[in-house]
Amino acid sequence: MVKDELKARFKIHDQGPTSFLLGVKLERDRQSHTISLSQPAYIEQILETYKIQDCNGADTPMAEKPLLSTKDSPQTEQEKLEMRNVPYRDSLGKLIYLATATRPDISYTVGVLCQFSENPGQAHWLALKRVLRYLRKTTNYKLTYGLKPDSDELFTTHSDADLGGNADNTRSTAGFVMSIGGGAVMWSSRLQRHTSLSSTESEYTTASATGCEMIWMRSFLDEIGYDTASYPSTLFVDNASAIQVAKNPEHQSTMKHVHRSFNWIRERVANNEIRVAHIPGAVNVADIFTKPLGRIKFEQFAKMLGLIPHPHARTQSMR
Repeated sequence: MVKDELKARFKIHDQGPTSFLLGVKLERDRQSHTISLSQPAYIEQILETYKIQDCNGADTPMAEKPLLSTKDSPQTEQEKLEMRNVPYRDSLGKLIYLATATRPDISYTVGVLCQFSENPGQAHWLALKRVLRYLRKTTNYKLTYGLKPDSDELFTTHSDADLGGNADNTRSTAGFVMSIGGGAVMWSSRLQRHTSLSSTESEYTTASATGCEMIWMRSFLDEIGYDTASYPSTLFVDNASAIQVAKNPEHQSTMKHVHRSFNWIRERVANNEIRVAHIPGAVNVADIFTKPLGRIKFEQFAKMLGLIPHPHARTQSMR
């Protein structure tokens, strides 16, 4: 056992199975062979802090339209004065911890809201409160591991990028998710540092950045005794052109303006460490990290992330 090996090397005090860690609730279901992570108490605390624990729930954390921009920021001194006492940064900080710990479903929205933390306006504040209303409805969601995975590989990885979705600078939003046991273990949603000229470029550069995370995971799994050297890890991408660029150096002429560092993934593909495969956009779960989605598609992808409602949780009151 791992505990016995640790005891042989270190002086430890065994306090039994972990139930809470840094505000995260851990639950094991021996019968179904699953383990879940959630933060219901943390969410309740946030809602009570801003006195919206009895608010109406929202189906998604962000409306599909209109897109937020700096045009929604205060333009006059009066508008800035009205926002001075609004706890935008404070509440956003709380949501950042939630988005990075157990709730990947709000990562995209939180990332967008962070772009306006210097000068938030009423539209941004209303968008943030929508996230809170979404959390009100989904307080009982648990990030669950042990579900039947979609692949026989140790982990599965999906990446995606929109094209010029940012309303202020036309940069693309890149997202990826890595899952083990049917649940997300690593995820990211962030604005790219450059402006892409095509969807191929935005997807290709995202795939390369995601590949770095995959190599780290392969190294980690190798260190703890798993065999990762005998087969490549699959990266699912929904852009066929980006896949061809990653596999075939002869496509260099069409991507010669892209910084050479992004071509790193080609070497990993050639070395049989990463396999880039196509997946239809309709089932690419990384799409949830690149743009606001409608309810049906959003719920589908949230479930694919491993976010499962607890069947025995208390039904939240709505008004």
